[in-house]
Amino acid sequence: EEIRPAWVVVQGDTTTAFAAAAASFYCRVPVAHVEAGLRSFRMDAPFPEEFNRKAVSVACTLHLAPTLRARQNLLNEGVPDDRVVVVGNPVVDAVQWILGQLPPLPEDGAKHVLVTLHRRESFGKPLLGLLQALRILAERHYPQVKITYPVHPNPNVRKAAHQVLHGVPGVNLVPPMDYPQFLQSFRSSRVVLSDSGGVQEEAPSVGVPVLVAREVTERPEAVESGWARLVGTDPNTVLSQLEELLFDDAAWQRARGGLTPLGMGKQGKKLPQLWRNAFSEAAIHERHPVSFANPSFHVETSRPS
Repeated sequence: EEIRPAWVVVQGDTTTAFAAAAASFYCRVPVAHVEAGLRSFRMDAPFPEEFNRKAVSVACTLHLAPTLRARQNLLNEGVPDDRVVVVGNPVVDAVQWILGQLPPLPEDGAKHVLVTLHRRESFGKPLLGLLQALRILAERHYPQVKITYPVHPNPNVRKAAHQVLHGVPGVNLVPPMDYPQFLQSFRSSRVVLSDSGGVQEEAPSVGVPVLVAREVTERPEAVESGWARLVGTDPNTVLSQLEELLFDDAAWQRARGGLTPLGMGKQGKKLPQLWRNAFSEAAIHERHPVSFANPSFHVETSRPS
C-alpha cells in the first residue's frame, strides 16, 4: 500500500509471475499479462507453468497475446474479446538487440550442439535417456561435434548430467550462463536440444533450429514454422534427429526456412503506445476492468535473412 502502482505488468508463466498477479488482484490493482494465452492443454506438462499462466489469466485485466492462436485460446476460455491484444513477443526485440551488441564466437571447425534440459516432468528415466543420447553422439562424432551443456543447478539435473556426461570427450558441462553469453553460444550452434519454452521462441530470431525434448508444447507456432521439432525423450529418436540436423545440410536448411511467428523485433516500440492508449487516467482512478477497443496490433512475420 505504500507504493501503489496504477497497473502491474507480468510476463510469462513463472511462479513469480503468478504470485505478482495474485497479489495485485488481492490489492485491486489491474494486471496486464505479456505472453498471455499460451496453452499446452496439459496441467502436468510443463509443470507448473501451465497452471501458472492459466491462473494469471484469471487475475488479469489486459491480456497481451503473442499470436492469434494464443488470442483464440483466451477467447475459448471466456475472456472478453476487447480484453485481448495481439502484440507479438518482445523477446524478439531483446534477442536482436543483445546479439547486435556481441561479436560472434570464434569458429573452431566443429559443429556445436547447445543443450538445456531441466523440466521436472523429465526427472529420472526420461532425463537419463536424453543424456545417454548425448553421450552416444559425442562418442560417435568427436571432434567433429562438440556439446555445450549449461547445467541447471537443480540436484536432480546436476547429478544426472555429471553421472552420464562427466569426462566424455567433446562434452563441456558448464555452470548456468547469463543471457548474453547464452545467446552467443546459441548463435554459434548448429542445433539446440532443449525442453525450454523460451528457447522455442528465440530460435527463429537467433537462426538456429531447436529439438524440443518434450511431448507437448504451448508454442505450436514454432513447430509449424519448422524452427522447432517435438522429439520427445526417447533416446533413439533424439539421437537420430540430432544427427540429421548435424549432417544433413538440406534438412538443416529446411528447418531454418520458416517464418518468425512472434514478430520482427518491433513489439517493444508498440507496447508503450498500448500503455498510453489503454492505461487511461479514468481506468487508473476507478480501479475497475476497462474496455480496449480495436485492440490488435499487426504482428509482422518474415523469414530471417
